[in-house]
Amino acid sequence: MPKNNTVTIGLAYLILLFTSCADTKGKKQTVKEFSEIQIALPKNTISATYDIGHNYWCLIQNNETMVMVRPASSEVWQKELMLGLKQDLWHTILADEHGLVWLASSNNLMFLDAHKTAQGWMKFITKNEFPKGHIIALKIGPNGNPIVELSSKSHVEVDVLKLQDGADTIYKTSFSVYENNKNWKAHWEVVARMPGSNHDLRGDVQNGKFYMAGGLTAQYGYPMKSHAYSELFEFDSKTQKWRIVADLGYQRIYCATGALEEELWVMGGDILEENRERYTTRMSQSVNPKTGLVKNTVPLNHDLGAPIAFNLKNRLYVMGFSYSDNLSETPLVIESIGEGEKKWRQEPNGPLGKGAIYGATYKDKICILVANRQVVTFDVVTQKWESIVIPRKVRSAQVACYNDEVWVMGGRDQENQAAVQVYNFKNKQWSDGPDLPRELAWGTGFTIDGQLYITGGAAGRAYSNRTFRLKTSRH
Repeated sequence: MPKNNTVTIGLAYLILLFTSCADTKGKKQTVKEFSEIQIALPKNTISATYDIGHNYWCLIQNNETMVMVRPASSEVWQKELMLGLKQDLWHTILADEHGLVWLASSNNLMFLDAHKTAQGWMKFITKNEFPKGHIIALKIGPNGNPIVELSSKSHVEVDVLKLQDGADTIYKTSFSVYENNKNWKAHWEVVARMPGSNHDLRGDVQNGKFYMAGGLTAQYGYPMKSHAYSELFEFDSKTQKWRIVADLGYQRIYCATGALEEELWVMGGDILEENRERYTTRMSQSVNPKTGLVKNTVPLNHDLGAPIAFNLKNRLYVMGFSYSDNLSETPLVIESIGEGEKKWRQEPNGPLGKGAIYGATYKDKICILVANRQVVTFDVVTQKWESIVIPRKVRSAQVACYNDEVWVMGGRDQENQAAVQVYNFKNKQWSDGPDLPRELAWGTGFTIDGQLYITGGAAGRAYSNRTFRLKTSRH
């Protein structure tokens, strides 16, 4: 590999200062852009990677090997502790999709748990004999695990399963000869990475861009830990890049994001205070995506713990189940507001349910997945509710409308959490769509210019920061 001062990192993101403004608390807010471009790396970097916790890693090789890390929200590179890491001619560093960082030399493979960096680097050892050959390269496979390419032309998928034994973590290692029979890339492609893994996401499209606010992850920073977001994020489908539009001044979890005129509104959900107190709020904030200016606006009429929001007919609709201490079933609440109005208008209640909802819009209808129940639609013109029986009842699935269909993608409480169910509004039939690239729930789906995307979420072992786009059409 060439030794130079810059290395292109596939789908890695640089923080660029763009502009600033003041919020209602008088704080300075910085707008940051995350671009798929070259970033300056330490001298003699030979390999670099970007992990799901928004950390950059690089491998430097002079007279000795050195691993450097640039933690989330930092622009300063620092030396990684390198505990347990012996000197070798290491040639590749790679972050997988489960929170592990990998190092490879010709004859050795090591991994670091980014949650427990004090444990240091561990050698990948299994009871079974590893296939013969020198390690040439590493890449990420369909399951998010590394694929090891050997000089013998074999490809081996390596896996580390973390198990808890009281306060101790046990790492169970295994491998299998890789056969490319799970080629999700035939249907989906990675087009971007969010600035950090994130889940329980909800958003809306405005002017060809997708917006979502807040969120929560258990895999952020170095070492990786729990993190709640206070930012409003923007995805530009033309540039395929994520940008931080503004800081809301509050860490907001399970909130709704919807468009009204030229602003984005962030509503409901939970607020996490600096003292870790968490509570459901009726707060609404509006953000100008061009200036990043944040203002408090009309509060909701109800405590909606995990709402969604969409703009239809120049009105902003927000909906969800009212918070209750025992999480008993309640009617699905919808409120709406128009430009210049000072109060939310109550719309007809929907069916009984509880918990988080996910949805999308189709023509004049809002399509909502009620957890473990059904899909329901609300027509904003006729004010009528309709129910659609779903073949496999799921919760917390990614939902989007695409080509006269509603796609219910992944979700919990089903055997295959990557399965996709598709309902056609014209023939009123369900069918199966192409499986997601991984098990996924609590992310979000959206459509821009006839293209279907999913982003974020969590399921299985890890949270996700990847944004996928559907490559194939079923029509």
